[in-house]
Amino acid sequence: KQAKKYLKPIKGNAEKRLPVPNESFNVVVASEIIEHLLHPENLLKETERVLVKGGYAIITMPNTASIQMRLSLLLWGRCPTLNYAQNKNHIRFYDLSDIKYLIQKPQLRIEKVRGGGFLSFSKVNFPAYIPIPRLIRVIGGDLFPQISRGLIIVLRKV
Repeated sequence: KQAKKYLKPIKGNAEKRLPVPNESFNVVVASEIIEHLLHPENLLKETERVLVKGGYAIITMPNTASIQMRLSLLLWGRCPTLNYAQNKNHIRFYDLSDIKYLIQKPQLRIEKVRGGGFLSFSKVNFPAYIPIPRLIRVIGGDLFPQISRGLIIVLRKV
């Protein structure tokens, strides 16, 4: 009930046209969506359309250049996040340079890039659990987003 005072969830298809007018939102969050889309450029086009000038978009996705994926491929020849048997839903894979290339929109500018899950090894993304202190994971994500498990991209509409 509290969230409904501040948030306006919209049900729609971001690869097509969302059922809202232009410049409707101050903030758009697309968390762990872009890797599931056949046409991710349409998500960015819609984000650009529905954001007000000066508005922000936060987009998150798995990072295929992460240490976890690199070690999984090196040591076991496979990674649960990449290989089909364990991963049936991801159809696109990104690293930081891929997403920077994709986000070449005239009105969207990258404000900040962070890494999530730096050195976070669990059964979801790595065949073995390795405990790493949270402080190291947080600071590492800020310093080394390009090799973190996930990417957090903050965009601003100019």
